[in-house]
Amino acid sequence: RKPRPKTEHNAQFILKTSLIDILLQIIATMDLSTQLFENAPVGIDGVLGQICQIFVTHWKPLVMITGFQLVASIGASIVLGGFTFAFIGAFAVLGGFDFLDSYPTLIIAILQNMPNNTRHLLDYSVGISGASRFLSASRFLDEDYYADLSESGAKFIASMIALIVLWVVVLALVSSIFAGAFYHALAEIYTGITPSPNKSIRHGLDKMWNVYFFQLLVSLLIGLSLFVTLVATIGYLQLAWKPTFETIILGFVLYITFMVLFSTVMVAAIPAIVVEGKSAVQAFHRSLNLCKSFICFIFCSQICYALVLMISMVLINLISDQLPAILGLIGHLALQIATTVIAPILCFVLYMSMRIRSEHITQGELADEIGNNLLSASVVEMNHKLKSNWPYEAAATAEII
Repeated sequence: RKPRPKTEHNAQFILKTSLIDILLQIIATMDLSTQLFENAPVGIDGVLGQICQIFVTHWKPLVMITGFQLVASIGASIVLGGFTFAFIGAFAVLGGFDFLDSYPTLIIAILQNMPNNTRHLLDYSVGISGASRFLSASRFLDEDYYADLSESGAKFIASMIALIVLWVVVLALVSSIFAGAFYHALAEIYTGITPSPNKSIRHGLDKMWNVYFFQLLVSLLIGLSLFVTLVATIGYLQLAWKPTFETIILGFVLYITFMVLFSTVMVAAIPAIVVEGKSAVQAFHRSLNLCKSFICFIFCSQICYALVLMISMVLINLISDQLPAILGLIGHLALQIATTVIAPILCFVLYMSMRIRSEHITQGELADEIGNNLLSASVVEMNHKLKSNWPYEAAATAEII
C-alpha cells in the first residue's frame, strides 16, 4: 500500500482538530446553559454573576448584534436626514418660508392686544423709545401678512411635526428589531446554542411590530400617568387651582413611585413577546402575572445593577480621560457598547429566573418556544462551523472513502 501524501495527513489532522474544537465549544455552551437552569438566581449576587457569565462567554455575537444596530441606526438617520434636507429645500424653492417675513406683524398683533402700560416693555427691551409705535405705523400692517402667516406657517409647522413623527417611528422600529434580536440570542444561549446574529436579527424582524406597539403603548401610558398624577394631586389639594411648590413635589414623587412600580412589573414584557410569541397587549398581562410575586427581587436587582454600572462608568471615564485622545475615544466607545449589551442581559436573566422558579421551565420547552430543537440545532451549528474548513473536510472525507 502506498503511503498517504503529506497533504492528506494534514487535512485529516486539521479536520479532527476542528471537530474537537467545535465539540468543546458546544460542550462549554451546554455546560453554561445547564448552570443557568440549575442555579437560577434568587439573589442579587446570583443575578450579577449570571450576567457576567453570559457576557464573558458569548460577548462576540452580542457585540456583533450591537454593531449591526449601530450601523442600521446610522443608515436610517442618514436616509431620514437626506429626506428632511430635500423636503426643506423643496419647501424653500416653492416659497414656503415667506411667512417668516410676517413675524413683525405677529409682534404688532400681540402689542395691540396688550394693556397700554405693557407697550413700554418692547421699548425698554430694545432700548429705543417709541419702538412699539413705529411698528404699529409701519408697512407690516398689510392684511396680506396675516394670510401668509396663517397659511404658509401652518403648513410648515404641520410638515415639521410630520417629519419628527417619521423620525421617531423609523428609529423606534430599528430599536424594536434589535431588541427582539438580543432576546432571541439570549434565549438560544439558555438552550445551549451559540447564538447566530443573522438568525436573531431575522427573528427580531418577525417580532418587530409587536415590540414596537408595546413600546408605543408604554410611552402613551407614561405620558398619561404624568398628566393624571400631577393634575389629580394639584386639583385635589388645591381646589382653587393655586398649586404650591409642595403639591408639585408630591405629584412628582407619586409619578416616580408609579414609574418604578410600572418598570418593575414590565420587565418580562418584551421577552414574553420574543420568546413566547405574545402580542403587545398580551405582554402587559403576562409580565404582570409573572413579576407580581418577585417585585422586591426585581427592584433590588435593578437598583444594584444601576449602582454597579454607575460606579464602573465613573471609573472607566476617569481612566479614559487620562489616556491619549484616540485611546480615550476607544474607551468611551467600548463602555457604550458594553452597557448596550449588558442591559438586555439583566432583563432576560430576571425573566428566566422567574420562569424557572415559578413555572419550572426546561431547556427543551424553551427551545420549542423559540422554534429550536436542541439536537438538530447542535448539528446545524457544527455543520456551520465546519464550512470554514471545507477543503480539508472534503480531502479527508475522500481519503476515508
